Parts: sequence; structure tokens; C-alpha cells
Amino acid sequence: MKYKYGERRRASEYEKALVDWWKKNKTFEKSIEQRDVDDSYVFYDGPPFITGLPHHGTLLSSVVKDAVPRFWTMNGKRVERRWGWDCHGLPAENFVEKQMGITDRRDIGTKISLEDYITTARKSMVANSEAWRGTIERVGRWVDMDNCYRTMNKDFMESVWWAFKTLYEKGKIYEGEKVLMYDTKFATPVSKAEVTMDNDAYQTVTDPSAYVKFKLKDSDEYMLAWTTTPWTLPANMALVVSEKLDYGVYDVDGAKLIVAETAAKKLFGEDAKAEKVYHGAQLVDREYEPLFEDVDGIISQSAYTFKVFSGDYVTAEEGTGIVHTAPAYGEDDFKIGKEKKIPVRHVINDNGYYFPEWAEALHKLGVRDTDENGIEVWSGNKFIAKCLEAEGVIWKI
Repeated sequence: MKYKYGERRRASEYEKALVDWWKKNKTFEKSIEQRDVDDSYVFYDGPPFITGLPHHGTLLSSVVKDAVPRFWTMNGKRVERRWGWDCHGLPAENFVEKQMGITDRRDIGTKISLEDYITTARKSMVANSEAWRGTIERVGRWVDMDNCYRTMNKDFMESVWWAFKTLYEKGKIYEGEKVLMYDTKFATPVSKAEVTMDNDAYQTVTDPSAYVKFKLKDSDEYMLAWTTTPWTLPANMALVVSEKLDYGVYDVDGAKLIVAETAAKKLFGEDAKAEKVYHGAQLVDREYEPLFEDVDGIISQSAYTFKVFSGDYVTAEEGTGIVHTAPAYGEDDFKIGKEKKIPVRHVINDNGYYFPEWAEALHKLGVRDTDENGIEVWSGNKFIAKCLEAEGVIWKI
């Protein structure tokens, strides 16, 4: 048959006609009912957030979630597919708090009753369901949306508690620490998926980077470490070098600074010449003086504080070839901390404010409170760098 120009239906019309035909003939339902329940292929569908709208990521995964069950259906298996909604987590909470005008999570349970918050949250967890249905049908996915489950349903939550209890009783649950991205405004860790799902997730910001002088014990030499996070300096526990690099001692304005030889000219100028050279391994296990007093007593509790260690991830492409290490606030820092038994020092609370004893230590440097709650980590970041520079601890910002 030959088609004439303008007579062929548009793809959108084919889509609608095919979906309507499936519905009219209950094709999806029959593909399940006509197969033996004892010969099932079980498909668990990780649910999307009900507060969000379909996007390329969720549609791509939906196509895969449709292709796999279809394959097993064509192999004679009974494959039930039940849609689900994720009603927990930061996106859902964010959605509800915007509705209620909540800007500070600490208001929940104080200025706003917990009952009102929960009631509003449950009512809000029906948003966008129809927008999803139309889109999922258009991509041709077979799934039961009429009998969907919600993670806020009691039977679902109790099943999770049962699974957790069973794992605990089998000795499979342990408590530990892990470095994650963290939202100080909402006082919660966030997953990479939660961060990237918002259009404004990535923003250009300006923060100070600093070259910090760490004085070696029983020496007049300083190891110079570069950091883009001056706010983590109170949590410093170690320095890390590379055993593959050579480190020179350079006289800079009367101070003897140790940096990787390959970084010296960039830092100190083309005429930089080392007075002495250490191989990286020669610096390992050297001790240095802490930047702050031992306000939490952690130094006396461990023999692995304020020492130099080696790490494969250290390079001299940026910075000085010497890495300031605060195990509580970086993935590489935490990893080498576990490996070398370096203690983890926490200096800020869940809302991003320095603990009182650390705020007091910063006050002595000249850092002022950023608001009525104390020193907030991001607001105080530049001031910490400037005050440490005034004390001669930081060589350059």
C-alpha cells in the first residue's frame, strides 16, 4: 500500500489508539491472569517520589522496568507489576514544608504541631499521580497503577520494620559512620539522587582557599597544606603526603616551608630553590603541632593524632602535595582515618553550627558569632580563614 503525503496519522495518535486498545481488551491484565501463579517472576519496583514530576531519568528507568517484565512474560512467567509511590525522604518533606511556610525545621513540634505536619504530609502525598499516569501510559509501560502502594501505608512500613528486625536478630546490622553530602538547613544527609533532581542543584559559589602552615615538632620547618575548606581546620587530625613525590624546604619571608618540589615554582616563583629535599617517605610519621587546643580531649585518647601519613590519592597538580585531613568531613579523609586509626573529631552540630567549646576556641582567634545561634559554618568560613591569617597560621588566602 502506498501512503500519500498528509494522510498518515501522527505518532501521538498511534500512541493513544494503541493505549486505548490495550485498555479495551484488558491486554495487560490477561497477560497476568492467563499464567500460573506458581510460575511467577517477582518484580519489585523502586518507587519514584510522588511529589516530583516525570523526567528523563525516571522515564529511562521506566522503559527498562517495562522491558524486563515483558521478556519474562513472553517466556511464560506470570509477572505482576504493581506501581509504588515513595512518600518519605527529603523531597517529600521539602514539598510539605513549602506548603506550610516552614523555613526552619526546628519549628516542627514547637511553633507548628507535629500532628498538623503529619496530617498535611499525608494529604500532600496524592500530588502529581495523574500526571504520572498519562506519561507512563504514553511510553507504553504495563503496570498496575490502580492498586499502587505507598511507603506511608502502615502495612508497608511494618514490613520494613519486620525486615530490619529480622536482619538485626541475625546479627547483620551494625552501627558505623560514613561521610555523606549533608543539608544543614534541614539537618539531614542527602543522597546524590536527591541533590541532582532539582534544577538549582548546582550553583557557582565563591569560597576562600587557604595555604596553612603546620609546624613540625622539634623543628623550625612548616608543612604547607592547601585547603578549600578552612571551616574544617578545627577538625584537622593529620596531614597526608605522597611517597612518590619529593618535598623541598623553601625560605619564604623568613619561614621554612615544605611543599612538593613540582609545586614550588607555581607557589613561590620561578626562582624558588630548595634548601633541603625530603623524599615523601622521610616525612611519614613526623609529628606536628595542632592548630587548636585540645578542647575535647581527643589528643590524649589516641596516639594517631597530628602525624604525617602517606596516601595514594595525593598529587601536586593542585595545591602543595600535602593534604590537610579532617576524617569527619571528607571521603578520602575518612577512608585514610579508618585505615590509619586516626580519630574522628566532630566540631559542628546537625544544623551547621560549631559546638560551644569550638565556638569558644574560634572566639579566642577573633571569629565572631554569625547570628544568635553562634558561628554558622558557611557564614563563618571566610572569617575563620582571615583570623587564622592574622595569627600567622595561614600563609596566604
